[in-house]
Amino acid sequence: MYSFSNNQRTLVHRDTGQRTVTGAAATPLFSFIVTLLVCTVLVIATPSAIAQDQYPEEKIKAAYLYNFLRFVSWPNEPLDEYRICTYGLPIEHEPVFGSIAKIETDRRLVVSFVQTDDSLERLDNCQLIYIVKKDEKQVKAVLNRMQDKGSLTIGEATDFLDMGGMIRFVPVADKIRFEINVDAAKKAGLKISSNVLKIAVRLVAGR
Repeated sequence: MYSFSNNQRTLVHRDTGQRTVTGAAATPLFSFIVTLLVCTVLVIATPSAIAQDQYPEEKIKAAYLYNFLRFVSWPNEPLDEYRICTYGLPIEHEPVFGSIAKIETDRRLVVSFVQTDDSLERLDNCQLIYIVKKDEKQVKAVLNRMQDKGSLTIGEATDFLDMGGMIRFVPVADKIRFEINVDAAKKAGLKISSNVLKIAVRLVAGR
């Protein structure tokens, strides 16, 4: 079941049952890679409002966000819902990231879009926050507010990890990869799967 509110720009998906796939060869690393590919396909297969050749990087990033949600543990799990929030996302990209809530899963997923002129209070209940803006002042404002909230923070600013962010998207040979601030995640009480750590292009620790 899906519900969408234009005022809040929030998309919700509630499953009516669990869907689980198991197999002897389905290691966590294999699962991460396969899910990333599957999620990318699902994101691409959104309504006609998104042309097939539009926003290829955003589709990959949206798939990454969903995967991070799957491979990170929060200290207060299990939760009634998992909320993914974007901060400063261009409105034309909202359908791409909103499609995450349409992925069939055993979790209730909510995707909320928070703009820079909205109150930062809207981020308080987000398990995952993707900070699109690269302005240092705006990024620091969000990170400072979420410091004790136990949220996974993801961004793209050059000094994102130095500012206390946890995962930063980086371009590598025309591909989108990521680096991780391990200490920041641990400080927030989050546990990132070792299999995700293995495929990060850089790990930051001891800061």
